[in-house]
Amino acid sequence: MHPNQINDIINRIAAEIAGQKPAMIDLIGDQLRRTPDIKDAPNNPAVYGLMYVEVSADQKEKREQYGFFAPVFEFPEGVYPKPIATTTEAEYSKWKALAEAVTEPHSKARYADLLVERLPNSRERFDYAKAAIAAYREFANSNWPHDLDRKNALVRAYELAKMFKNAAAVESISAEMLTIARSSLESDENAPGVSMPLLELLAEARPTDTTEIIRLNNVAIKKYVSNAFAIDSAHHIQELLTPADKRSDLYREQAQYFYDEAIALPDGLQKLYQLHKTEAFAELHGLKDIVANAISASEAMPFESLGMKEHSQSFEIPAEKLEAFAKSVAGNDGLLTALIRLGTRKLMQPYEENKKQAEKQAIDHPMLMLFSSFNMGEANSIINSPESQEEKLNSSIVENERLQIMYSSVYVMHAINKIIEQYSPDQDAWAVAFESSLIDANEARAIARGIMHYANNDADSAVKCLSPVAERLVRQAARSVGIPTTKLPNAKRHQPGGVKGLGEILSTMKGFMTDEDLRRYWCNSLVDVEGYNIRNRSGHGLTLDFSKSDAAIVIHILCTILILTTQKKS
Repeated sequence: MHPNQINDIINRIAAEIAGQKPAMIDLIGDQLRRTPDIKDAPNNPAVYGLMYVEVSADQKEKREQYGFFAPVFEFPEGVYPKPIATTTEAEYSKWKALAEAVTEPHSKARYADLLVERLPNSRERFDYAKAAIAAYREFANSNWPHDLDRKNALVRAYELAKMFKNAAAVESISAEMLTIARSSLESDENAPGVSMPLLELLAEARPTDTTEIIRLNNVAIKKYVSNAFAIDSAHHIQELLTPADKRSDLYREQAQYFYDEAIALPDGLQKLYQLHKTEAFAELHGLKDIVANAISASEAMPFESLGMKEHSQSFEIPAEKLEAFAKSVAGNDGLLTALIRLGTRKLMQPYEENKKQAEKQAIDHPMLMLFSSFNMGEANSIINSPESQEEKLNSSIVENERLQIMYSSVYVMHAINKIIEQYSPDQDAWAVAFESSLIDANEARAIARGIMHYANNDADSAVKCLSPVAERLVRQAARSVGIPTTKLPNAKRHQPGGVKGLGEILSTMKGFMTDEDLRRYWCNSLVDVEGYNIRNRSGHGLTLDFSKSDAAIVIHILCTILILTTQKKS
């Protein structure tokens, strides 16, 4: 089909889309693909040239992979449209003809811009950049009804002008950006996605006269007071336009703004989120008084006001399975041998299996990977909030491990009950059985005392007796292979020396332990805030009454240490 005929169709489609709500210019390509007059439309450069999606500057990885235009669809077997870099001369020559023939400004700009991306550095490429800039500006200053499309066109024109060092065009486009931002802010329409990116781009250029940018930014703060993303952009603009020596005052003003906004909210999750956001911002900028105020306000909120709902799950294990496991561990050949057998039993799947399971969960339930989640702790605190895909995947792996430990604890509990039943709860015998190269006589006696609590159905005392011993033994295991477990005082920071945290030590043991799954089991069971976390729950008073299955896990950890052998790593 001749380029002039394509032009007529594009003009007709653009007119139809302009009458829709919202009028989205990106629909031209899809509508063109559906036009019956165009043969083999999906493979026609005129069609797929208008179907690429624009990649914003903050999507760095995608920009590096595809450039400014990326395929709209990605399949396991390939992408559509083909990457611009792979188009043949015959294909992109059609874009040249269309860049001359098409009169609809956005499509004209697109065909010229595709050539900017495809052609090597040359005068021809520069000429197409000038054509694209002119067409984008024509579209941005037209009466197209969707302001977001006009804003995006102007942003791309600005980027191209800077790319080709066209100072005159940059200055003219900057004035047009300011005009569109002003028009959007002074209208009744609530469209921060139009004005705020434009003001940010202008602020990043650090112009000599910032009066109008500052004025419009202040208008935006008042207009979009309830829009957190818009306020974040407005504060970033303030930061860009404030001299370095005056930013400390600005940060205090912004932190106080966040705090006042949070305090004005009724008690609930939104208020809690805003308070923690204030705390993080104030902490970043060393505003200790506002940090303390935000924490105090969040801790004072009644838990009931958060509207949390408790969900519980139950599972049943056939009695014969539990009995078979208990018998296989207890045996009939002595207490020490039974404890050794218990120590060899794995309570978690290997890491690689849990990773595959987490990856499958991410595919089956993509919404879990899309939204942020919060792991809350004592006094309305937020322990962590995984943001990146990798962090969310790791969080899912830890959660799977925790559930496996919780499930396996029932088996371990029955096995320990069987061992006590078969070999009698004799404290001295248990103390002798637990002595090893890593466990001395005093530590073994402490373990035996804890197990007597367990045997007497006082699981809470058993956990509180045994978890400090388990931590002590893990520390000794670390020292035995050359891992430091203490630290010197830091005079400059006024920090005392002493012992390192157990979590830090277990993290350092990665690579030193030949059984990485055992290290992850210790970490999840004892100290991981997203895991079973029994040592921290005990040591920090986060759980008041521990169950028998909790105590069984600690005893199992002690059995894994009983059979542990260590040697210094060269």
